[in-house]
Amino acid sequence: MLTAQRVVEAAAAGHDWRSPAAALLEAPAVVPGGPRLQIFDVAEVAARVEAAGKPDWLIEGLWPADAHGVLGATYKAGKSWAVDDLAVSCVTGTPWLGHFPTLRGACVMFLGEGGDRATLRRLDAIAEGRGLTRGELTGLRLCFAVPRLLSDPDLREVAAELERGPRVVILDPLYLAAAGARGADLYAMGEALGRIQQLCQAAHAGLVITTHWNQTGEGTGAARFTGAGPSAWGRVLGSGAVEQDHTDGDGASTVLVRWEFTGGEILGTAFRMRRRVWADDRADLASPMHYDVEVSDAELELPPGAAGLTFTQQRVLDTLGTDPSTDAVTVRDIGDAVAHDGRGYPLQARTIQKALNALADKGLADGESGEKPTDAARWWRL
Repeated sequence: MLTAQRVVEAAAAGHDWRSPAAALLEAPAVVPGGPRLQIFDVAEVAARVEAAGKPDWLIEGLWPADAHGVLGATYKAGKSWAVDDLAVSCVTGTPWLGHFPTLRGACVMFLGEGGDRATLRRLDAIAEGRGLTRGELTGLRLCFAVPRLLSDPDLREVAAELERGPRVVILDPLYLAAAGARGADLYAMGEALGRIQQLCQAAHAGLVITTHWNQTGEGTGAARFTGAGPSAWGRVLGSGAVEQDHTDGDGASTVLVRWEFTGGEILGTAFRMRRRVWADDRADLASPMHYDVEVSDAELELPPGAAGLTFTQQRVLDTLGTDPSTDAVTVRDIGDAVAHDGRGYPLQARTIQKALNALADKGLADGESGEKPTDAARWWRL
């Protein structure tokens, strides 16, 4: 057991008692083979905290270095870009999103979506945007599968990787890692998330897990995270809402995301992030990608009529024609169109109707009423 005396003796001898290997051996076990509960006198806890020294930030002002938490966002907010940016920032000591100072250290990413080629294109683009090359991403390790949080063998592999001493562990996304746990069951999700949390805490590594928003269409904060567990579990919760989205004629994609960060040890913080991504040749999947990001309160300069639309409103608007006699469509028609537009999940009828009403209020759309508005009303673009 790690006692206050051992902490003091190790510090006096110049040993790093916080090394991941030692910490894992002394940590509460999350896999079979050791005691799970260890009880300390408050003096022992105080000595351990004092010996650890001044706490660091993983992301200054947003994420303590030893904290576990969740980045969740709506579709196309770019969760993968955000955590790839964080990984590059950590291993190179550059600011996250080009703005927030970041703790420099090794990073391991468990990636369940995208694959190796797509991931390398993103990492190369982010590095290039910082004036760096892939060769400078030393200390970044990648696994193109996520550990199953209820699997003891998978957690042992995570523990073995933590012996290498990463400062941050990134898991993207949660829904793949939590396979077998009921997302609506707070207690089941707490058990699943708590196991990897304990491993990372024992190794003094931050833990960042991505998740998706639910489809209720209401709110922008952590309450939108899918399932019952993430928002209750995380010490840090970062939620991203797409405010504007536009693709230029040359294929460059520009998005404005409003991020909200909350947590027990941080002040509530909100900021806007503008991200632009493009490829030399968008028809060539091997073509280099480019990445530009800035944190700002400035609005995007979009074509007339597009400014101020949410991502859902823009998707709905893009389905509308301009001739009421030939192009008018029903809510059901719009639902069929967005379900196959390749830009996200299908939209419920009430979500489409809400977007249409907002477009009408902005003078961008009009429609004729029917007996059943969600089925019979016909809409067109102004």
